[in-house]
Amino acid sequence: MINERKGLNLSGAAVFCAAVLIASLEMVHPAEAQLKALPKTEKHRVIALTDIGGDPDDQQSITRFLLYADQYDIEGLLATSIRIFPNSETRPPDGAPQPQYIVKWVKAYGQVRENLLKHSEGWPETDALLGMIKKGTLTGRSGGWDIKNGVARKPGAHFPLGQVIGEGKDTEASMHILEVVDRDDPRPVWISVWGGPIELAQALWRVRNDRSKEEVKRLVAKLRVYAWGHQDAGGLWIQENFPGIFYIVSTGGILYSADPKLHDKEWLDTHIRFNHGPLGALCPLRKGELGGADSETYMGLIPNGLSTLEHPDWGGWGGRFKRASGFGNTVDRPNLRPKA
Repeated sequence: MINERKGLNLSGAAVFCAAVLIASLEMVHPAEAQLKALPKTEKHRVIALTDIGGDPDDQQSITRFLLYADQYDIEGLLATSIRIFPNSETRPPDGAPQPQYIVKWVKAYGQVRENLLKHSEGWPETDALLGMIKKGTLTGRSGGWDIKNGVARKPGAHFPLGQVIGEGKDTEASMHILEVVDRDDPRPVWISVWGGPIELAQALWRVRNDRSKEEVKRLVAKLRVYAWGHQDAGGLWIQENFPGIFYIVSTGGILYSADPKLHDKEWLDTHIRFNHGPLGALCPLRKGELGGADSETYMGLIPNGLSTLEHPDWGGWGGRFKRASGFGNTVDRPNLRPKA
């Protein structure tokens, strides 16, 4: 299932809820009733692929992601190549994955976890999260990349696919994906792609190369991919080679319907970023406000009854999608065909 994003509307209540959760990290309510952990059958399994270390939106997204960690089962935190935003102050010159940023955020989460447990159960152990941080491969050295169409704008913007997918190209990130999907758990695995999906592409190449057709079919059937754009060439390769895979692509962002004052610099500095604990302190501003477009790839997984991403065309707080036009190797944009 390949879908195009129709629109995402994050309500004021949702923005406020996320912000208040961050802002309350240092509050203590010892007599307050604790919410019980959700049963596993109500939690989605999720692996996040992030190009953190480039645009600060991933740092905003991981802050929010960790503050909903009691609402889903996080099973992987994978650092991927930084394909875009070459002028970012934090981006390394070659765009190599930066797992140390994930480590930094998870350790900050660990500092506030005890307080989070006063509000609800189900928060993952810090060491467990640290153990699932894996590093991916480098996909290119330039930022000349068309996110919407998944193609290079200039030569050298992306290494040839044969250099990043195939024999000898396995990474700890790609192998971790297979280890998670192979676990004895009937629930699907959501792949939340904030950067590029090349690690998933390599995992799928490995499966197709090593396993029977029936085994490949069973594994692909457990995958649910939600990618923010085509930030490397892996997405089109996946859709071309595994046309039946469940794959959502969005190139939009979060459209806040809340009062703008609830996500501007003054409000964020006062209620989230300063004097409210180490995790809130890590959350940066992007263009002077709260963003985090990648957040849409997992917000629909929060089981609040407002959406079901298994049927993304139904709509919900995670957006409303339409099925892309079907032809051959279906992709998310109706007039785009994968290039050789």
